[in-house]
Amino acid sequence: MTFAAASIPARSDSIARRIVVLIIATSALLSTLATAYYLHEEYRRGVHEMQAQFDGIAVSHLQALAGSVWSLDRQQTLQQLDGIRRLPGIVQAEVISDLPWPAVARDEQAASPGATLTREFALLRRDDRTFGAGQPIGTLRVTASLASLYERLWITGWQILGLELLRATILSTLLILGLRRLVTRRLVRIADYTAGLSLDKLEQPEHAPPVARHGGDDIDRLGQAIERMRAQLRGEVDRRVDVEARSRGLEVEKQAAELANATKSEFLASMSHEIRTPMNAVIGMANLALQGPLPTRERGYVERVLSSAQLLLGILNDILDYSKVEAGMLQVEHTEFELQGVLDEVANLVGLRVEEKGLELVFDQPEELPRALLGDALRLRQVLLNLCSNAVKFTREGAVTLRVTPQESGPREIVLRFEVIDTGIGMTAAEMDTLFRPFTQADRSTARRFGGTGLGLAISQRLMQLMGSRIRVQSEPGRGSRFVFDLRLGVPASARAQGPATKLQGRLLVVDDAEAARLVLRAMGSRLGFEVDTVAEGEAALQAVALADAEQRPYRIVLMDWRMPGMDGAECARRIAAASPHPPCVLMVTALGRDEMLRHLDPRTLPIAAVLTKPVTPSSLVDACQSALGLRPAAAPPALPPPALDRASHYRRRLSGLTVLLAEDNEVNVELAVDLLQRVGIRVVVARDGEQALAALQAQPVDGVLMDCQMPVVDGLSATRRIRQAPGWRTLPVIAMTANAMVGDREQALAAGMNDHVPKPIDVEELYGALARWLPDPPADGAPTADVVPGAGDLPPLPGIDAAAGLHRAGGQEALYRRLLRLFERQLQRFLPELRAALDGDDYAAASSLVHSLKGAASTVGAHSIDLASQALERVLAIAEDGAALRAGVQTLADEIDRVRPGLQSLSR
Repeated sequence: MTFAAASIPARSDSIARRIVVLIIATSALLSTLATAYYLHEEYRRGVHEMQAQFDGIAVSHLQALAGSVWSLDRQQTLQQLDGIRRLPGIVQAEVISDLPWPAVARDEQAASPGATLTREFALLRRDDRTFGAGQPIGTLRVTASLASLYERLWITGWQILGLELLRATILSTLLILGLRRLVTRRLVRIADYTAGLSLDKLEQPEHAPPVARHGGDDIDRLGQAIERMRAQLRGEVDRRVDVEARSRGLEVEKQAAELANATKSEFLASMSHEIRTPMNAVIGMANLALQGPLPTRERGYVERVLSSAQLLLGILNDILDYSKVEAGMLQVEHTEFELQGVLDEVANLVGLRVEEKGLELVFDQPEELPRALLGDALRLRQVLLNLCSNAVKFTREGAVTLRVTPQESGPREIVLRFEVIDTGIGMTAAEMDTLFRPFTQADRSTARRFGGTGLGLAISQRLMQLMGSRIRVQSEPGRGSRFVFDLRLGVPASARAQGPATKLQGRLLVVDDAEAARLVLRAMGSRLGFEVDTVAEGEAALQAVALADAEQRPYRIVLMDWRMPGMDGAECARRIAAASPHPPCVLMVTALGRDEMLRHLDPRTLPIAAVLTKPVTPSSLVDACQSALGLRPAAAPPALPPPALDRASHYRRRLSGLTVLLAEDNEVNVELAVDLLQRVGIRVVVARDGEQALAALQAQPVDGVLMDCQMPVVDGLSATRRIRQAPGWRTLPVIAMTANAMVGDREQALAAGMNDHVPKPIDVEELYGALARWLPDPPADGAPTADVVPGAGDLPPLPGIDAAAGLHRAGGQEALYRRLLRLFERQLQRFLPELRAALDGDDYAAASSLVHSLKGAASTVGAHSIDLASQALERVLAIAEDGAALRAGVQTLADEIDRVRPGLQSLSR
């Protein structure tokens, strides 16, 4: 090994020494393994020989020794034991028995035996009575030493190892000499050539690489490859310089993009607060202004301001929602909810716009759906609301249908298919390709014609993807659109399927001018067990009821739409009740709602059993039919709804006499909040920042705190944490009131110790509701503000005017209602000349605008007949093709105006 190492040149130290080490290590390992194997086999052979010697002792000595032991012949026994001990390798022989003297023979002169091998033999006495089995009389224990075996193995091992090492050294030396001649020297030359290369010498190297001129082995090919590398390296270096320059530029752009993305969330949170704070004031002040007396023109201005602010708020919410989805900040919940509650919320939010456009909103759902489901009700409602609002926006006439059908059903899961179908303008294939892209609409004119940001559908698609689904769309230009998605929801163990306990029987008549509504109501009635017929107008309904009576197969139930062309549902119900000897139970169906319909009609003369609000659901239809047929306790008879001030009166009774600390830094918001709180009898203490709020709490006791989250000096969250640290304030109700709308704002407020969260712009009902939930009961001597109950007061008789309904709309303020009536009389005075001028000039748009304005004013003051006549004329003007119908509509409206004006003129005298 020394010679081999010394023969290696120093410059080839690396590769040569590694090869030597590898060869020697391999040889040493193989030699060691071979030696170990040989020694193991020798050991096994030695042990086997010793076992064979033990077997010989059993054959030759065992029987004789057993006889000596049985005869208690001490001398003979010891001689036989000594004979066994003298055998090769045996160091001790011993009889273990109950002999009266020790029977053992051992080699006293031998050194310590070290490792030993022991065998025990049973000593048996055999005679004719034992029948060959033998009687045990003791045990012979023989111990053999393995020292001689180990010594032999030790010597042999060293001999083998020495020979193997000598062989490995000779072989290594020969290999090193060969490698030095054939490999090492040539590699050293190639290394020297490569070391001479540099960026300055790539064009003209000092010498060529050591490459053979003819043929060549692997080392020659290595030299050739290095030469090719040198030729290409120059171009690669140039390209690398260009790439590094571009990479540095991209890195700068990447850092700028990351910085912009990191600040986007902060910007949105800040802008949300900055925009919502003044918007809260705009919406709140507009609401306050509309509650007071205003001239007609100014009231219209304020209403437009309120509508524009609410539209701006919706756009802001869309942008914030999209930002949350893009940032991955939205989390899908999995909580228990009622699907019917979600559908009712969608109907309430979309129903007003549907009624304004004269459309039908139809819900088609089976009655066997589970009452409770598991999923994200908030996101589902948002998607359905976006789809339905989008359908209403792009539908001029017809219906918008929301259909829910089960696709898969199991004990723990159900897949529901939701479809939103409209009869609107439809889309082309190219328009559908861009439908779910953010900030896009069907074409460039869509935003101008219909408004919107183009974010609603994009947000809905992202939400569905988070919930494991996808929205699909089918559409044709001019034939409407159909949006579909399948959603997998959980079913709690306690869920029950909806539907009546027993089937209903008899005949049912559906009267509705909307085909979609007729089809859905027909299907619902059939599932309930009725034999269903449908007609599209009041005259046809009268004929169908008369024919059924004549055939002695009368209808039990009539589902009557209120608003129909020609004869409306109320008139049709009266004529059915007057003409039929056994009139059916009439269930009035209206898109306005029960209370709104009863404001226009006298419930004492209205022969109806119940009022159903569109969209009709299976559960509401079942309840109404069972009540009408006497299968369950009947509902209370229709009556005029309580005044709108009843909610405010309720909150006055609940909150009047309490003291609230308002922590708000914005002057306009302070004015708005103070006005809203004082309206329900709350005494207000104002603080402009968190520090002042803490000082105010120390100065006087309060019943609760309304806390803005973003304020100077000490913000609302920090102030709340300090409030909760004080023992006396740990249970004090603190309600957050902030313009922030980003994900986690509510959670941050609750984590800081606040009890609830009211977002800005402030919803008055939500604010009062939060205060009523958390504030303590007022003291008994709180002196609540007296309720204002609207009444007719000293108003003179007004033909065609429902003074009770009009006074109710004026908040019970008779002076305000008188002003509204005088303004309405002036509007009537100039209405007919302006309408005829517009019609003479074929300006149907101006005429429709005049009629629409009159309709709204008539509804406000309680002029129901003018309201209905205006609605009929407005529908005729939308068609503008039937001249006879137009003249008849104008004449009807003029007659109603002539009937109403004299009473109104008496108020001005």
